[in-house]
Amino acid sequence: LSLSAESDIPKTQTGVLAPASISITALAASGDVIYAATNSTTYQLYRSTDGGDSWSDISSSTSFPSSVTVTAISIAADDSDVVAFLHSDNQTELSTNGGSSWTDLNGPTTYGAFNDIAVSSGSTTYVALGGNSSSGAAELWTLKASAGTSWSAEMDEDGDVTYTNASTINAVEFSPNWSTDKNILVVSSNATDVDLQVFVYTSSSVKNWNDSASGFTGDWEDGIALDGIAGGLAAASIAMPETYLGSDESE
Repeated sequence: LSLSAESDIPKTQTGVLAPASISITALAASGDVIYAATNSTTYQLYRSTDGGDSWSDISSSTSFPSSVTVTAISIAADDSDVVAFLHSDNQTELSTNGGSSWTDLNGPTTYGAFNDIAVSSGSTTYVALGGNSSSGAAELWTLKASAGTSWSAEMDEDGDVTYTNASTINAVEFSPNWSTDKNILVVSSNATDVDLQVFVYTSSSVKNWNDSASGFTGDWEDGIALDGIAGGLAAASIAMPETYLGSDESE
């Protein structure tokens, strides 16, 4: 999305961005709250609380990383002040106060590329990243924000990091009822196939993918196959209803 007119541009009372040089790189919204990232290393991230009628520059905080661009954003399903983003240095940031201040969560130390980020609902915040490993296999990483910066690559019941032969995870999202069902959904793909997969984080020692998780039938053996795209999937997103409760029989 390019900003082609002054009316398109996030602005504050102190300045307006030049439309010729700024593009939107990532968006996230919850009700009237919108976070919009740009390709500028000066005007990185803006927030609106009125559906886009007015904007605040939240990249001016002293705790906001300098000289980076935001590549992906996620808002907690139950609190629009809880927001996480991934930036061009392949690191993650978390705010629990609508962008007034930021906590650096670093990122996994071994990776190939990151495609998407998600932040959980609930009183204990988790962050997830989807992408691929340095060996070119799809990978999901999770972090309990209060536990520091030690990311975990989430394996299946056989001890493999990825459940299928996917080459990347294109999209990741926490269940809106994460505190209850502990579900993370991902879209994974390779050059010919696209799958929807579910990861259930029961505890730090009990984690399951697809049909090995309680409540998911054999139809989920390798995830649910989606329509493939010639040349491979470039991007994806996941949305769940508020009533989603983490089984293949739910909405």
